[in-house]
Amino acid sequence: MKKKCFFTGHRGLGVDFSRERAYNAIKVLNEKMGVDTFVCGGAVGFDIEMGELVLKLKEEHSEVKLWL
Repeated sequence: MKKKCFFTGHRGLGVDFSRERAYNAIKVLNEKMGVDTFVCGGAVGFDIEMGELVLKLKEEHSEVKLWL
């Protein structure tokens, strides 16, 4: 069964936003929870950051899909 995860957030990222923590969370969603499709809004800020991290994950896991 394919699973999807949706991301949407603020344009401005807070000072406590961590790309490393966000990437690790995406990896867990994929590797341990079976999420293979990620859907991100297209706004500057959180949406784009998460989309870029999903593309980074796709380099390791070709089955990953990003809908923007």
